[in-house]
Amino acid sequence: MNKKTNKIQFTIEVGKSSHIGMNRTNNEDAYALIDRRDEDKDLPILAIVADGMGGHKAGEVASKTAVEIITKSFFEIRKKEKIEALIENVLKKANNEILGMARSDQEKSNMGTTVVTAIIEKDNLYVANIGDSRAYCFLNDKLIQITVDHTYATALGLSTQQAQESPVGSKLTRCLGREENLKVDLYGRKLHKGEKILLCSDGLTRHITDNDIKVHLAKTITPQEIINELIELANKRGGRDNITVIIISVIDILGQEIKKEKGEQISLLWWISGILIFLIVLFGLIYLFMQLEIADILFGPP
Repeated sequence: MNKKTNKIQFTIEVGKSSHIGMNRTNNEDAYALIDRRDEDKDLPILAIVADGMGGHKAGEVASKTAVEIITKSFFEIRKKEKIEALIENVLKKANNEILGMARSDQEKSNMGTTVVTAIIEKDNLYVANIGDSRAYCFLNDKLIQITVDHTYATALGLSTQQAQESPVGSKLTRCLGREENLKVDLYGRKLHKGEKILLCSDGLTRHITDNDIKVHLAKTITPQEIINELIELANKRGGRDNITVIIISVIDILGQEIKKEKGEQISLLWWISGILIFLIVLFGLIYLFMQLEIADILFGPP
């Protein structure tokens, strides 16, 4: 567990872990969570999960290379470009490096890697992904999958069960190291107090449902404890792949109230309006009775 406060912006609590799983002999996942606000309060937070593939440890090399290039390049050129262009450019740089390594080494010719990144800059959240490593957000007891899987299952509109039964369901339609013309999916929005961001490789989501993730993120325990429970559960259900999870919990954003759902806001307005109407009617009746009593005193009964 790690807790840091930016005096200007926000407080977060984080957790991160990677597990080899129950069936693999090596871990082809790589990850990084970098918070350097102690050096410079304006530096963004960067989180990455990459899931390599290719055999003969080539996948391990691909995911590690992607994480290293993205983290190094991101902070080197951060002030030269807008955040959206920066994310896309560093991912393309990692893609080109992996392509070059695959072309120069026959043993690594089939290597590639997924990648999902989350960047927090001030109170803005940016997420980018290629492949089937995912990003989720949890707020107000609602879980939303931010990213879309780049798989044949998604392209063909297969259900979870159909994807598991299909020989091509889990195959990727996009990853780093496959082609030069890389297309990056990018999402951006405001970050909210009380929100939790989860990044994971598909080693988690092979065995853990969205409802499982929601139930665990709703718990009032630390992000690291949540991760430990999710990984343990995935391994109990088979652990067929490497499992990597990062959670960023937004404890506080100075000057920002916890976001309420629209329905909650409307209910509160109706409640306040009802009380005001009741008070107006009550005071009206009191005023009427007072006037009647005064009339009785002045003029007597009819």
